[in-house]
Amino acid sequence: MKENTTILLPNSPYTKAWKYMLCVSWIHVLFIVPFKTGFAPEYSNTPYEMFDFATDLILFLNTVYIQPRLARYYEGELITDYVELKKRYVAADFYLDVFCSLPLDTFVEVWAKMQHTRENAVLLELFCMVARMPKLLHFVRLVQAMNRTAVRLSSYLNPTYIHIFSQVLLIFMLTHWIGCAWSLMCIVQGYGSDDFVMGVEWAQEPLLIRYAYALFWGIGKMSGADTGTGSPQTHTQRVFVVFISLASITSYASIIGSLSSSILSMANQRDNIAQERIEKLHNYLRRKKVPIQLTKRVCEYMEYKIYHDQNEEESKILNDLPDSMKSEIILHTNKNLVAQVPFLRRASDKLLHELIIKLKQRVFAPNEYIFTCGEVGDKMFFVNKGQVEITTGGGNFIISLGAGSYIGEMALLGDGKRTASVRTVTFCDVLELSKEDLDNIVQKHAEVDFMKDIKRSSFNRLNAMKSAMEKENKDELSEGEGSTA
Repeated sequence: MKENTTILLPNSPYTKAWKYMLCVSWIHVLFIVPFKTGFAPEYSNTPYEMFDFATDLILFLNTVYIQPRLARYYEGELITDYVELKKRYVAADFYLDVFCSLPLDTFVEVWAKMQHTRENAVLLELFCMVARMPKLLHFVRLVQAMNRTAVRLSSYLNPTYIHIFSQVLLIFMLTHWIGCAWSLMCIVQGYGSDDFVMGVEWAQEPLLIRYAYALFWGIGKMSGADTGTGSPQTHTQRVFVVFISLASITSYASIIGSLSSSILSMANQRDNIAQERIEKLHNYLRRKKVPIQLTKRVCEYMEYKIYHDQNEEESKILNDLPDSMKSEIILHTNKNLVAQVPFLRRASDKLLHELIIKLKQRVFAPNEYIFTCGEVGDKMFFVNKGQVEITTGGGNFIISLGAGSYIGEMALLGDGKRTASVRTVTFCDVLELSKEDLDNIVQKHAEVDFMKDIKRSSFNRLNAMKSAMEKENKDELSEGEGSTA
């Protein structure tokens, strides 16, 4: 008979709630275990011990019950078979989790309280300290959880921010561990026994005050600042300082280096890439003895393209997605364009998806002709950013258009020849649609009279342009007659 076992799916709200609780338990253990070791007499017999028992229970249940029943993705396939999940978990993480999660120190503490005796109290406390140490290996699981969280939140938040937060958390955690270790040294050596440990007066201070001083000592040791204590006096203290110094130097340098690298890369990554590409281009043009003015225009174009043209980066990001998802994303990112172009507003969602996915982004520099009057046209353009001027074949100004406009559709509707020229005024980002792609889309959606909508929009715009030109000519003529009179 097949075993009926409940399987927890990765995206289940119960699974997510459990993972949050698990992360809180890991952080609790990684902070409380050193704290109990460094301030054991004050921490024992307090209500806070109930949190320790709850954390131990959560971690133990996670190992023996939750993890073998948690569905996982292996090589892109979701595994939900309990036997297979248990087999894979035992082979991968089970033994480490058991070693970390066994609450041996809790068992000893409970047993000692049930005996109602303080005989061998020092030996029992020493055993508890040793039994707590494996729990610190939960640090591995916490780092793995942070990395997974960074991946999941990358669509909402820059992963660098999460990396910086984790590095700051690790710095505080390491400082906490060192401070608690020094507090344990003070207890073992005795308060006021020499200049290296806390003075006798600190023994009477509240627990929070002594912890704050221990934390200050840990920060001082990590940063090399003055800790307010003397140099080590005994061999034990010297060994302790050597161990702490090596641990803090390597860890602190690694964390600070990683933190600095994250901040700098976040701030300068695009600038560095842009500068490197522009320098390579400039050196190439100089070797080829390209005129200075042309070199300046080319470098300005390249700089604009790097900082404003996202097409190459978007292509890499969207390349692995299916066409349906890709078209939905592209449609969403171009929703402002769709809202501004009349014949696109009236098109069906299916037609829009097919049309927008065919658009190709291009960048034009200032004073560059997108097309000229009289040439054969096989493309139309949508102005996504920038400003263009439409002129006659003789160079006379007709109208200026900005973002949300479309140009070049008349050649696709008529005999194919351009009836006007279009020149850029500023840097322009335009979306290009070829006649071949447009014809294929129109043919595929024959039931929708899409070309009729384009013709109607173009006719209305052409009439508006003619009316504006006639009005402008009348105004100029009136001004001329007035000046003559």
